[in-house]
Amino acid sequence: VDPRTNERIYTGFQFGNYYRIERRDDGAFSRTRITPRHDLGERPLRFNWQTPIHLSRFNPDILYLGSNKLHRSMDRGETWTALSGDLTRRIAISG
Repeated sequence: VDPRTNERIYTGFQFGNYYRIERRDDGAFSRTRITPRHDLGERPLRFNWQTPIHLSRFNPDILYLGSNKLHRSMDRGETWTALSGDLTRRIAISG
């Protein structure tokens, strides 16, 4: 729930299917899909059964969401930027 207004919530279900739900002035609700998408030519994103999402407590317009990459949205899920590469790659650790 957006701490500034209880008329905006974020909800989702399995495998990264997330939505922003907002109450409109007429009392009805609008639902906007906010799931990050892969760029053309990239491999599709992979999401876990329970996809992690975090609403920033410092700026409620900022969301973080995890797939096989970490994503950040600065505009309530309208656009997303990948903050990492593939976090599920096998990385050899020496030592």
